[in-house]
Amino acid sequence: MNKLLEASIRYALHYEKVLSEAQAMYLRGGDNSNSALSLFDHEWSQILAGHGYGRKYLNEDRRAASICSNYADIAAHLLDLRLSPRERIHWIAYGITAAIQLNDVNARCRHLSNFGLAYTNLGDPRRAITIHEEQLDLCRRIDNRLLTATALANLGTAYAALKDKRKAIEFHSQALPLFKETGYLRGASNVLNSLGAAYTDLGEIPQAIAFRSEERR
Repeated sequence: MNKLLEASIRYALHYEKVLSEAQAMYLRGGDNSNSALSLFDHEWSQILAGHGYGRKYLNEDRRAASICSNYADIAAHLLDLRLSPRERIHWIAYGITAAIQLNDVNARCRHLSNFGLAYTNLGDPRRAITIHEEQLDLCRRIDNRLLTATALANLGTAYAALKDKRKAIEFHSQALPLFKETGYLRGASNVLNSLGAAYTDLGEIPQAIAFRSEERR
């Protein structure tokens, strides 16, 4: 048994739990969000080390591959706040490699979602569109309707960044019923807001008001 590998895996798994705890705390909102950020910042050097162990043993141990995938995904909101888009891209790239190695298509879809969003945030929506098209194809292939809705919404966001409001509306309009069907109200609310903004930019105020009104209900 490789004692160094085993110790490294145990260490990384411990801080994977810390990441998960911080993310759950952050999503509860209110004062919990500040506590989550404090926990995340306090443990950041250890989290980095845990991720490093996952990368080091990625091709040797399936647990290390799982660590690389999970570290990039389970605390996505906190990582978005604390890492630059380029740093996020680096983490997510390892997550994608790990998900492919594990044959975990759901995780790969989630990573592609974050990957494309990072490129949009970096000011490269065309690259993001290519990534989200791959994401959409995979999500449809496994018939995951929530992840499909997310991919469609991401495409809408990327086209909005390109100032192509009609394409943005096209994709957001496809995402909306899927978010409603799956009961993901936060996703539906975000899409309604995006549709309202797109129609406002186009000067089509009645449609904008209709979507804004539905968002507030």
